[in-house]
Amino acid sequence: KAMLLANKDLGNLEIMLPMVSRLEEVIIVKRILNESIHEIEVDLGCAIKKPRFGVMIEVPCVAFIMEELAKLCDFFSIGSNDLIQYLFAADRTNPKVSKIFDPFNPAAVRCFKYLADKSAQVERPLAVCGEIAGSPMGALMLLSLGYKTLSMNYSQIARVKYIVRHVKLEELKEIGKIALTLDSPDQIRALYREYAKKVDLEKIIDLKKFN
Repeated sequence: KAMLLANKDLGNLEIMLPMVSRLEEVIIVKRILNESIHEIEVDLGCAIKKPRFGVMIEVPCVAFIMEELAKLCDFFSIGSNDLIQYLFAADRTNPKVSKIFDPFNPAAVRCFKYLADKSAQVERPLAVCGEIAGSPMGALMLLSLGYKTLSMNYSQIARVKYIVRHVKLEELKEIGKIALTLDSPDQIRALYREYAKKVDLEKIIDLKKFN
């Protein structure tokens, strides 16, 4: 209610629900939100603007209910760290299995492409946050798969912005098509490494250590 009241004058509130795994969770939250809006409107005696409502895609099963979620949501955002972790059942903070956590694994790349295509199909904007969005090579990969909105730590913005300004999107999309056909993380990394060299991005990307 406090957020809704604050939004009364600003009108730019967005609410995003994290760690969704079931449609019922979203239905319950939407009901509570609508009840709160109604109560405030009764108290104020006037209508208030409804905030945009979104869902965080972090649990892989959500990928298969996006059509139903789109009827309840205005936007989606991928929590890439958790999505990849759950996709491979590998705790990225556990040194015994952290090497399995790999955004350039073919399964991860194809998952990102599926989510981008599905979001476009249901006509809902899709953003990506997490380490991959702020990673130079991760940003290249996401752009090549059709992503347009990347969220990252403020310290990473300048470098990623520089990269975005020095690539050609149509070229990247062709690279993305090739990446989807490859069957190993090393091959996919090499593909983006060669493209980075081609467009002279070596001066701001450490190609020996990139992830």
